Amino acid sequence: MSSFNRAVFFVFVLVIFYTVNLKADSLTVLMAGDVMLGSWGIEEIEKNGLDYPIKNLHSEFLNADVNMCNLEAPFTTSDDKFPDKTYTFKVPVNYVALLKNLNIHYVTLANNHIMDYGQSGLEETIKILNKNGIHFSGAGITETQALAPSIFNINENKIGVIAAGAIFPKEFWATDTTAGVFFPWKEKLIAALKEARPKVDYLFVTFHWGAEKRETPKKYQNGLARLCINHGADLVWGHHPHVVQGIEFYKGKPVVYSLGNFIFASFSQTANGMVAKAVFDEGKLLKLQILPLNVNNNIGNPLQPSFLKADKKIEFISKVNALSDSIKVNQIRFDESGYLRLGE
Repeated sequence: MSSFNRAVFFVFVLVIFYTVNLKADSLTVLMAGDVMLGSWGIEEIEKNGLDYPIKNLHSEFLNADVNMCNLEAPFTTSDDKFPDKTYTFKVPVNYVALLKNLNIHYVTLANNHIMDYGQSGLEETIKILNKNGIHFSGAGITETQALAPSIFNINENKIGVIAAGAIFPKEFWATDTTAGVFFPWKEKLIAALKEARPKVDYLFVTFHWGAEKRETPKKYQNGLARLCINHGADLVWGHHPHVVQGIEFYKGKPVVYSLGNFIFASFSQTANGMVAKAVFDEGKLLKLQILPLNVNNNIGNPLQPSFLKADKKIEFISKVNALSDSIKVNQIRFDESGYLRLGE
């Protein structure tokens, strides 16, 4: 072998070694907002097929290591509807295949609709998720189960996710003897964080919180997010307002306050949401990117979100930068591609 060929071979080996090790250590995480496939969404899916809502999303979700979202309605055949609630949702159990086809690894159940069809609806949802290998946390048959983190392995990384819902009605809050959502009681949340942190490589916390249609976080959201980071969380992400809120960095850790809607069967005027993409390596966050979405069900194909492009994308990113400024903790700037680079 000539000296030139030996050099080429040596470079090739180095590239393979680096790629293998980066794949083992690095972690790309996608966080999406609210998913609700019930209501009139059932008609759209029955007409167009299970892959119709996710047709424009595969380019990102099939290439990430961990994909997470908020499951805003139970998979259930139950007719045990919660009384005196304005909106109650449920989803056919076979629609879980949509999450599988989008490569969703984890869903939070800590929201104000997962108990719309009572304990039986929650139990059926849990059964369906377990059967399909989709991890979850945030709700359970008791508060202990609802508070328990979801811990799972992705490549060489152990991931932990704690979920909580600062939501109403109170009847949806889990107790020692009743099923429901984990309400973020401070001391119990701290205890869960302290217990989970030594068991995982990455610890994420997700909240269903804030006020609907409000573009700025409430003070209690700031407090909860920072409490979680103070006790070991690597990242905090949220949902429920149905609109996007700003992003802050606290002690070098990102807080994505609200991602807005993702795949949500509502004809409200909500036009845009976003997906957040975080890249970690050896326990550190390298990059954060926002991927703006068109989620307007009044224009184009309803229940079929798509990624914004060109001027609309730049306009949306500018809005997120302005919303982030309003939090007044630190100034951050996403570039026109949606990237906030923290290191290479």
